[in-house]
Amino acid sequence: MLNDPVPLVCARTALPAPAVAAVVRLLDDGNTVPFVARYRKEATGGLDEVAIGAIELALKAVVALHKRRAAIREAIAEQGLLTPELDRRLAAVTDARSLEDLYLPFKRKRTTRAAAARAQGLGPLAQRIMSQPQDGRPEQEARRYVRGAVTDVAAALA
Repeated sequence: MLNDPVPLVCARTALPAPAVAAVVRLLDDGNTVPFVARYRKEATGGLDEVAIGAIELALKAVVALHKRRAAIREAIAEQGLLTPELDRRLAAVTDARSLEDLYLPFKRKRTTRAAAARAQGLGPLAQRIMSQPQDGRPEQEARRYVRGAVTDVAAALA
C-alpha cells in the first residue's frame, strides 16, 4: 500500500504538511469531513470544511494513482518488459494522465475477428467477397482457404 500520501496531497492542495497529515490520519480513522471540521480544529490547525474536503479528494486521487501504478507495473512485468529505468519512471509519475501515457506502448491491444481472419490469411477472400463479383460463388472461393485453423468453408466465410 501507499507508504506516505501526505507529500503528494500537500503538493496537490498547497496546504501545510502537519495539517494535511492530521486530516489524513483522522479520515483514515473513519471520521467524516464535517466532523473533522467542527470537532478537530485543534488537530487540523483550524482548517475549514472546504480545505478538509480538498484534502479528502486529493487523498482519494493519490490512492487511486498508487493502485493504478501498481496494476500497470504488474502488467508490464508480466510481459517481461519492466526495466529498472521504466520502474523509476513509473514511480516518478504524479498524475494519472502521465501514467497512462507511459503505459500506452505496453498496453495489450484487443484482437478483432477481422484481425484474426487476416492473420489466418483470409484477407484476399474478404476482398473478393466485398467486391461482389458476378462470377464465382463464395463457397467455392472459400474452399481454397481451408487449412490450419480454418477447418471448413463455414469458418472461412465467418
